[in-house]
This record gives sequence, structure tokens and C-alpha cells, in this order.
Amino acid sequence: DKTWDFHFDEKRHRDGFYYHFTRCPLEKFARENGYLDLLPLCCDIDHIAVERNKGVLHREQTLATGGTICDYWFVGDQTKNPR
Repeated sequence: DKTWDFHFDEKRHRDGFYYHFTRCPLEKFARENGYLDLLPLCCDIDHIAVERNKGVLHREQTLATGGTICDYWFVGDQTKNPR
């Protein structure tokens, strides 16, 4: 329970790559220590990091915001109408 629980899905999207996880040590720490209000800021850094590497992160939910998973769909920033 001290690491992420990754699930890769190569068939979900035609463009880029996708994975999600159902366990996050940052989320667990924040929940146990009363830092849930700060946790979404940590998740937002993912978008910044991907943009700096010429990509786009599409995300529907995170554990930090009450979702059942943290999902990551990465595509290149030049990809038009990703599928």
C-alpha cells in the first residue's frame, strides 16, 4: 500500500497512451493527515509537466477529487482530434 497501482490499457485510445491507477501514496498521506485541500494542486502539476514535454494530458478524474481512479491519457501537442 506504499506505491501506485498502475493499469495500462493499450486499446482504450488510438492516439497516445493511457493508464490509470487506483492507489496513490500521495492521496493516502493527504487523506490521513488532513491535506486533502492541497492534494489537487499536486495533481495539477501533471498537466504542467506534460505540457513542458510537448504533450497534452487528458484526464477525467483523480483520487484527489473523489474519483475512483487517477486516469492519464497522453497525446502529443500536435495531435489533432485525438481518439
